[in-house]
Amino acid sequence: MATFRGRFFGFARRHWILSGLVLMVFGIWSLNQAFAWARYIEMRPRVLEWRKEYAYKSLSGRLAYERPLQDAPAPKLSKASLEVLAKDDEQDKYHWNPRAESLKLLHSESVAQFVSRNDRFGYSRMPAIGPSYIEQRRPYEDLTLARAAALPREEYDAAPVQASADGATSSPEREVEPGTPIAVVEALSLHRASREAFLSPSQFGYIENVDRVAGFASHGFNWRPEQNANIPDTWKTVRLELLSWLKHDEPRVYVSEKLPRMEELSSTKTRDLDRFETSALEQLKGGEELQTASTPNRIVMLGALRASNSCLQCHSVPHGTLLGAFSYELHRDPPLAISQPAVVQQ
Repeated sequence: MATFRGRFFGFARRHWILSGLVLMVFGIWSLNQAFAWARYIEMRPRVLEWRKEYAYKSLSGRLAYERPLQDAPAPKLSKASLEVLAKDDEQDKYHWNPRAESLKLLHSESVAQFVSRNDRFGYSRMPAIGPSYIEQRRPYEDLTLARAAALPREEYDAAPVQASADGATSSPEREVEPGTPIAVVEALSLHRASREAFLSPSQFGYIENVDRVAGFASHGFNWRPEQNANIPDTWKTVRLELLSWLKHDEPRVYVSEKLPRMEELSSTKTRDLDRFETSALEQLKGGEELQTASTPNRIVMLGALRASNSCLQCHSVPHGTLLGAFSYELHRDPPLAISQPAVVQQ
């Protein structure tokens, strides 16, 4: 009778392919475990630092200026504003935030579990969350505003024609004819891209409630909105400023040569609203989404920043409340030669 040893090695010789596969799988598993332990030992001190650095904080004090609006009635919004808000809420419903999930995991599970869920490590099919998402991503490029050719003085002195964007969300796309400012639908596209770039949902921290927020990241541009907007190359955004009408005694506009970042606003100068902004802000407060005015070579716009469902995790205001606005100025580059100040109705 053959011994156990003989039977085993005899089987191995007859089934060398199967044996090799078993050994290979076992070797990969062992190597994976060894890397996991090495990763754990390497990351443990950093994870403990993150737990302190991204400890839960309250945002109530930062948003105290909104308290007078907490019991205000929901605003009556225009058709365009309702459509934009509905789209934002729909996107928020299905948006998955790996940074928020990673911060939640950081505070709720063991260090080993947290490290093992890193998206850059291992062969797990678990969701791609973990250490690589914790630290806030900074802008990848210089976000200084574009420079365009200077316009004739009369372009500034001419009274531009103002147009509302209400009802424009269903307008068809069209080519921009020479001598004609961008269509309202294209203006809405730029404003929509600007909101997305400024709010950067993927950078949000984990929000349990307004008094327990881990890894809070101030709103700010991390990329240029023109990249995702249907704006012709002949138009350059030479000014994109944040208008605040709740935080100050009177509405103010933050002045900057770069795309706004709220963490930098404390050292940023402010200015009074100009005539267009004053008029357009009243329209936004009345429920409009976007106001535009133009001459052949210059476009100014004021677009609403309203409280969508995701904003209400921290902002204690009625849904759709106007929280602020973006003030834009676009120049045609190169400008068209005009014999006299002219206006073009959109």
